[in-house]
Amino acid sequence: MAYISIQPKDNFNVITYTGTGAAQSITGVGFRPDLIWIKRYDGTAEHKLFDTNRNDYFSKKALELTTDALIPDTTLMQSLDADGFSLAGTVNGNTNTEKYVAFCWKGGGSVSEDNYDGSGNPDGNAEDSTVSVNTAAGISVIQYRGTGGGGANVWRTHALGAVPTWQVFKCIQGRTLNWFSWHTKIASSKYASQLNTTAVATAFATAWHSTDPLANLFITGSANEVNEASNEYVNYCFTDIKGFSKMGSYEGTGNADGTFVYTGFRPAWVVVKNTENATTNHYMWDKKRLGYNVDNNALYPNTTAAHQTNDEVDFLSNGFKIRNSDGGVNGSGEEIIYSAFAEFPLVSSNKIPGLAR
Repeated sequence: MAYISIQPKDNFNVITYTGTGAAQSITGVGFRPDLIWIKRYDGTAEHKLFDTNRNDYFSKKALELTTDALIPDTTLMQSLDADGFSLAGTVNGNTNTEKYVAFCWKGGGSVSEDNYDGSGNPDGNAEDSTVSVNTAAGISVIQYRGTGGGGANVWRTHALGAVPTWQVFKCIQGRTLNWFSWHTKIASSKYASQLNTTAVATAFATAWHSTDPLANLFITGSANEVNEASNEYVNYCFTDIKGFSKMGSYEGTGNADGTFVYTGFRPAWVVVKNTENATTNHYMWDKKRLGYNVDNNALYPNTTAAHQTNDEVDFLSNGFKIRNSDGGVNGSGEEIIYSAFAEFPLVSSNKIPGLAR
């Protein structure tokens, strides 16, 4: 059974709010978030991501799910607070009457230097990474400077204490490049997906040099998307925590009565991508918008579109069930990868069983 020592709501939460066009504080997160993903869901707008693990130059700038580096918007995100975050009165993120959803992860709350080489020994490198890690919840936010790789493996610390199951990389300064993801169900000779496009899992050996990450170290190759010399990067890095997070894959059936995926918890958030069909979007569902089965509206990370209204998934006490023959979530015989975080474990540490929605 999925007994865990942490409460999911203390480490990941989904908040909805309405823009005011004036400064406002968003509360109810339950913790000080270290990674925030904001999207307007009732209309067209870019996805915006903020994290704590940046030096002063980058601290309040937004990342968007485009090829762009950091957006020079220093006005929207004013502060990360004990129970949420504070916004300025500005467009795209706090426009009057518009509806937004924010996905919030708790990192380490503080930043430590990565002072380790590929053998785990201190290296004194002046270009070390900075790492904010929550080992109990399997969440690490890393900023690092690219070295170019030179065709050799370049190891850096993620400090999770367990092998990652999902990593998302983005160049934040220096180049306009795609978001590359590494996923435990896709061979390390490929990138699993590009979060900002519909691309399928594709051979790209120079990203990770066909080498899996280790319990405290992740690898970057010579690919510009993850390690071009002198550019700045972020890596949002996660590992499975029983009853809280799960990264895996399932095979589509092409049938509206689709696959059931066991996670060991009632999901709060799920993102999926068909790794074999290059015409399909990423699909992202959460516990908050509408908030009942089967009407869980999807957002598409690779587009600016409002949430769609197709009925595609149920959130259950122990996983999720596909309810649509759509090729993006249920292509017949095709592999679909997923990443999921919990609202409530199947069985909590207090032995209270979780329920379906």
